[in-house]
Formats: sequence, C-alpha cells, structure tokens
Amino acid sequence: MSVKNYIKEIEDMNERQALNYLNQLADEMKRRVMYSESEFYARARVIYVAQDGSDENDGLTEDTPIRTLAKVKEMMQDGDTFLFKRGDMFRGHILIEHHHITFSAYGEGKKPIINSSERDYADEKCWIPTDCENVWECTELLHNVGIVHYNTERVYGKYDEIAGYLMVLGKEKDFTGYKDLKQEYTFYSDLATDKLYLYCEGNPGKVYNSLEIGARVNTIRGTKSHLTVDNLHIQHCGAHGVQDIVGSHLTVTNCIFDWIGGSILEGFRDVNTIRYGNAIEVGRCDGYLVKNNWMYQIYDTGITHQTGPQAKCDVHQYDAMYLDNLVEYCFWSLEFYNGDNEFDHDIKNVYICGNFCRFGGFGWGCKGRELGAPMVSSAYCCPNVQQFCVENNIFDRCTGVLIYFFDKQPGNERIKFRSNAYIQLKDYKFLNVFGNVHTFTDDRREIIERVLKDKTATIYTLSDWHVKPEWAPVK
Repeated sequence: MSVKNYIKEIEDMNERQALNYLNQLADEMKRRVMYSESEFYARARVIYVAQDGSDENDGLTEDTPIRTLAKVKEMMQDGDTFLFKRGDMFRGHILIEHHHITFSAYGEGKKPIINSSERDYADEKCWIPTDCENVWECTELLHNVGIVHYNTERVYGKYDEIAGYLMVLGKEKDFTGYKDLKQEYTFYSDLATDKLYLYCEGNPGKVYNSLEIGARVNTIRGTKSHLTVDNLHIQHCGAHGVQDIVGSHLTVTNCIFDWIGGSILEGFRDVNTIRYGNAIEVGRCDGYLVKNNWMYQIYDTGITHQTGPQAKCDVHQYDAMYLDNLVEYCFWSLEFYNGDNEFDHDIKNVYICGNFCRFGGFGWGCKGRELGAPMVSSAYCCPNVQQFCVENNIFDRCTGVLIYFFDKQPGNERIKFRSNAYIQLKDYKFLNVFGNVHTFTDDRREIIERVLKDKTATIYTLSDWHVKPEWAPVK
C-alpha cells in the first residue's frame, strides 16, 4: 500500500467521507492478512502439527502430525519447517535454539492460534475463595501475570473485549495486596508467591465464558539466526509475541497479534512497577523484515527494534524493514532506539513504509497513561545513523502524539520523513520533538515541513476522535 497513491485525495473530502475511506483502507489490509497464503522455503524437513495429532507420530506428513509445542521443541533441528494446521489452537510458548527455523500454516480456514495462556481458566475448579469477599485465588501458580482476558470470542478485530486492570504493588495508591481488590475486572499477581487474585462477584470459573491468562513468557523467542514466523495468530503472553535476541535475519509475515503484554519488567530500574510487552521485538538486528501483519490491543508496542544502556555488547541495527502492517490500539505503534552504552552502536538501512497506524493510546494497556502515548517513537537514537527513511505511512489519531523524538542527537535528525499522512484532532498536540510540543493548528503543514522535513505530507484535521477507548470497564 502506498499512501502517496491511495490517500492524498482525503484532503479534499469531508469528515464523514474521510473516515469511511480510512476504514475501507484498514479493512482492505485486514483482509490481505487474514487470507494470506503460507510463505515458506523448506530447507530440510517439513513437520506437520495438528490439534488432533499425536506426539507419537513422526510429523512428516499431513496424515501423521504431531500435536504439541513441547514436541516441536523436542524434534527441532537446523533447517526445519513446522506447519501448523489452520483452524487449530496450540497452547504454550517455545524457545528456538536452532538456525533456519520456519513456522507457517497448512490446510484451510483461520490462521492457527499459538495461545500462551496454558488453559482456559473459566473452570470453577481453578478458583478458591480467599478471606476477602469477592476476591478469588487461582489454584494454579502463575508467575507475573500481565493480562487477564475475559470472555474471549476469537473473532478477528473484536476490539471491545475486556482485559482486566492489573493492580501493581508500589504503584497504585493505597494498594497493599489482594485484600485491596475492590472492583470488578481488577486483579493482582503476587511476584513473591506466584499467586493470582481476581475480584469477582461469584466464582470466576462460573461467571465468565472464558478466561485467558497471560503470564510473563514470550510466545516465540528466537536465539539463533534466520527465524521465519508466517501466518500464525499469536496471543495471550505477558511479554512479547515474537522476540529474537539475536536479530539475525528475523522475518515475520502475514501474522495476527492480539491481547499481548502487561507483565512487570522485574528489576528494571530497581523497581517492580514498570510493565511491558510488544508484538514483535528485536534488540540487535542484521536483517529484520516485518511485513503484512495485523496487530492490535498490545500493551506496549506493535513493532520495534530497541536496546539501551543495559546492552553489554556492540549493538548494530542493520537492514530493518517494516512494510504494509496494520497497527491498532497500542501504546506505541512503532518504536526504535539504540541508546548509549560503552560499546559500539550504530543504525544503518532502515525502511518503514506502507504501514497504517491508528488509534494510538486507545487500547486496553493504555488506561492511566493514555496522554503519554507516542505513536511513532525514537526515544534514544545513537549518533551514527545512515539511510533511515519513514515514508508513505498513515499515522491516524493518537491520544499522546503522532511522532516523538526524545533527544536532539544527530541520529534522530538523520531520520527522513517523506509523504506520510498525519491525521489528528484540531488544536490537539501531535508532535513532541526535541522537547518541543506542537499542536495540530492552522500552521501544521509548515510545522511538519520544518520539524520533520516532510514536504510532501498528507494532512487531515478531525473535529472529534470518532473512536472510543477500549479500556477495561471498572465499575
């Protein structure tokens, strides 16, 4: 999708026409992801995985599939391709410890779901009453729960389902533990005991049709080079959907990510109050392609390459491309940084094009911090940046700002913006660049040209948000 070719005309539309046009573009992108065909190159074995398979099978044909992610990990060798059956769901998470691994799909129907909630906790046996009225304890130990998702229907794009509100010890005023849970849809995850507590006027396993719970795990975590993740539907992890700690030739295509993140980033800045969780993340990268994915209702970021002073090695970020992705209801949509550390660090050949970012700050993970949501963020950009271009993207409404640059370093000033669409409310803030906040006023075009150097921008001013926040309703 090219903004230059498809969206420039909205500048001459009335508000109703423009909104309809934006929705049509988003729907087109959704369909392209939902109905995408599998893309994989089989270097070695092709192994089939199905819900009705058996871990006693060899997995080498569609008639002899294996069944679990545990068996996938056990069988894995360099060069393997694992095909998951469409329409099926597989629970758990997986660590990739081999090179040239590919995940994709086979068969017909919806994308196979990789669900990091270990089970559906809408079972009366999963909950026991505590000594506090309407506070229930989960009978299973779960470490660092980031998300509790109520009445999951598994309908693509069902944005208004309910994700609970995590009460964080040391952050929430006057909150001292599970005895202070007082409102529906609030929960508390005790980091010391791994006990999960939920407020509910009745046994949660009976009250709700489904309860999916995401503890602090990464659904797919790569540790070797050349990992490809294609045509999967990833959900319910408390950390990241796909994280690659090596970042050498990671490819993520045609996937759907939803209801991800929210766990505590334990020990970060010596406190246990900061939460996190992204759809797709790398730190270092040497070949990083994220193309034609749809991600929504992510606690933090849709797509990112990021690292900071915590890195204890050289950090090179080379050849990263974010292409034609739809990112909705996230705190950050796109985030990139390579912060100062004592080692060598640089950025080279980054191309961000054709992405549609919308409704920043409106997601379940934004409650209480929505005014600080940055849709596109370069927080700490190292001085050495070469060939970094952001063009032909749509940045459509954010409760914080559309573009955020934290520090005035030469690296940030070398990021080139070209032919992007900027859509925001009249007189509302839309840029926070080098400490200067700019509003969407009559001189917005001059500001975009002067500050971002985007001289071919599409600009549209709305009179109202025309979208409601999908935060957890608390009575």
